[in-house]
Amino acid sequence: ICKDEFALIAFTSLLIASKKESTIPFSIKDMASVTNKSISSSEKITKSTIKQKEIEIMLAVNFDFVKFSLYDFIQIFLYDLKFNLVPEIKKTDIEVYLNKMSEYSLEIVKKLLLDVSFYKYNSLLTGVACIIIAFDMIKNNPIPENIDMFFSKWIYGLLERYPKKEVKEIYDDIVTRLNFIPSKESK
Repeated sequence: ICKDEFALIAFTSLLIASKKESTIPFSIKDMASVTNKSISSSEKITKSTIKQKEIEIMLAVNFDFVKFSLYDFIQIFLYDLKFNLVPEIKKTDIEVYLNKMSEYSLEIVKKLLLDVSFYKYNSLLTGVACIIIAFDMIKNNPIPENIDMFFSKWIYGLLERYPKKEVKEIYDDIVTRLNFIPSKESK
C-alpha cells in the first residue's frame, strides 16, 4: 500500500470514528483538506473520493462498528450491579467490596490486553470471567457472609444469562495464565 493510499485510509477512518464517537464529527471537506496536505500526489483528494473510501471501509467491516471493549463490559456489569440492585446494596456495607471488584477486574483486564491469545474470546464472556475471578480474589480474604451471599447471588444471575461452559473455559485460561489460585469456594 502506498503512502498516499495509506493517508486516505487513515483520514477516512478518522472521519468514520468521529461520526461514531464525537458529538460534532469532522467534516468531509476538512478531511479532504488534511489528506491533501499529507499526500505527495498531484492528484487531489475530493469529497467524493473520501465518500467512496468510507463506503469501501464500511463494506470491508460489514458495517460492524458497534464494538465494546473488555473494559466497557466490566463497567456495564458493575453498573448493573450497583444501580439495578440499589435496595439490596443499601442493606449491606458493600461499597468497599464493589470498589475492590472494580479494581481487581480492571487489573485483570490490563494483564489480558497484553496477551493477544485472549482476543480469540468473546469480550462479553471474558468480562464475566474477569468479574468472577475478581470475586474469587476478594474471597481469598475473609468477607462478611452477607457480602459473600450478595455477590454470589449476582454472579449466579450473570451465569444464568451466558453460556457457562464458555465462561468456565475462559476463566480457566485466565487463571492458568495469570497463575492465580482461586478461592476454595470457587466453582
